[in-house]
Amino acid sequence: MQLALTEAARHGVQGIIRYQAVQEFSIIINNGKVERIVNEESEGLGIQVFTFAGYCGFASGDCLTEASVKTMAAKAAKLANLNEGFGGEQNKALFQAPQLTVSVPSPRKYPFDHFTMQELVPLINNENQYIMQAFPGLSVQTVYRQLEEKWRIARSGGSEAVFSMPRAVIVQTLTAREEGRSVTTRSALGGTDAGLLIDTARVEEGRARTRAMAELAKNLLTAPKVKSGHYKLLIDYALAKGLAHEAFGHAVESDGVRTSILGEKGKLAIGKTVAHPKVSIVDGPIPGDWAYQPVSANGIPRDTVRIVDKGKLVAGLGDLFSAEGAGIAISGAGRAESYAHIPLPRMTNIRIEVEDPITLEKPWYQVTPAELYSLLLEQGLVDPGEEIYYLAGYKGGQVNTQHGDFVFNCSAIYKLGAEPVLYQPGIFAGKTLSALKSIQAGIGPMLTDAQGTCGKWGQGVPSSGGSHAFLLLNSDPEITIGGE
Repeated sequence: MQLALTEAARHGVQGIIRYQAVQEFSIIINNGKVERIVNEESEGLGIQVFTFAGYCGFASGDCLTEASVKTMAAKAAKLANLNEGFGGEQNKALFQAPQLTVSVPSPRKYPFDHFTMQELVPLINNENQYIMQAFPGLSVQTVYRQLEEKWRIARSGGSEAVFSMPRAVIVQTLTAREEGRSVTTRSALGGTDAGLLIDTARVEEGRARTRAMAELAKNLLTAPKVKSGHYKLLIDYALAKGLAHEAFGHAVESDGVRTSILGEKGKLAIGKTVAHPKVSIVDGPIPGDWAYQPVSANGIPRDTVRIVDKGKLVAGLGDLFSAEGAGIAISGAGRAESYAHIPLPRMTNIRIEVEDPITLEKPWYQVTPAELYSLLLEQGLVDPGEEIYYLAGYKGGQVNTQHGDFVFNCSAIYKLGAEPVLYQPGIFAGKTLSALKSIQAGIGPMLTDAQGTCGKWGQGVPSSGGSHAFLLLNSDPEITIGGE
């Protein structure tokens, strides 16, 4: 890395050097049989340089010899100078970036190699067999994935940041079949390490979540379709994460503000009312989280940003090179999939907070739809006889940040009442701002472990987030659930 910086200086440019090393393994067990085992390691270097006029060039490689590093630095410098010759876009933000020297401790409890692959297989098979025995006839696929990314980021001038991002997840995919029809549900539990497989509380939490989804898969086989319409809705925190991330978070990333529904004349519309006055939206890294990243890919600390405060848009997610153009502060939002990618402003863990949430007396995954309905009646949040539907689980969707439209898919729908009725999954669609302004209450503790992978400009990075266990949304003509 020092050689790369020295070579950049020799070619008359300033640079950001990113080194990444990744260890990863995954094990797939399908109905008691080992289907796949993967064990991978990789490393590489990315060299991003700028001429003093602010023109950029980039090169990367995974051959880390002295000769190859010199070649990469020369190519990056050549590209920067060509860019200047072509009259490309200028950016001098690197020259004003704050200097930082930091080494962040890893948040994991157990080392990456705590277990051998031979020791892991029976542990994962135990979880597969547990569900198969509890629900005979169910098809069960269990995937365990664990990885650790180690980053070292250095900049001209002496700035250097070292950090790691350990992640682990166990995913159970459950398929019920009957008379030619099949239904698939999924449960996931994330963390940083093998504690998912050996810490008693975490193992039981994972099993409890999976039992609930296995029961749901069986019941969905005979569930009817819901009638499309506009209703009062209860959504769980996984759907709330989808709403916060897909329908809102991307709209406040600094490189997309020019075309965002939250932009005005190319700048983020700071001060605009975007949600109910009880609602705030926060993004930032959480140690031990699936999407944890303490330092940006540009070597700047990752801030926790209060994007919405009591319904008002007060900040955005700004990276080193596009924050000024969007009219917002640099928050260290730059993330890259790997050393071979240019960083882009991205979310880490985004969550919706509601003032004065209602308390739950048990873990959210143990609360039945009937108990949810009773709680809403007790709190005066729903009138007896009023139609209200509970949407559970998030299964992806599509968003247009320019117009603020979203279409999400859920895992199941319940019509709440003294005797709730289960319906097949349907769409949850509408206008982002209408959905945020319709939030009436939060129920339960903050849950921020809803996981995903965020795709943007061909790059995928881990994402996560959530809200209170449940959010209550008033009926709105611009929010629809679809079925029949």
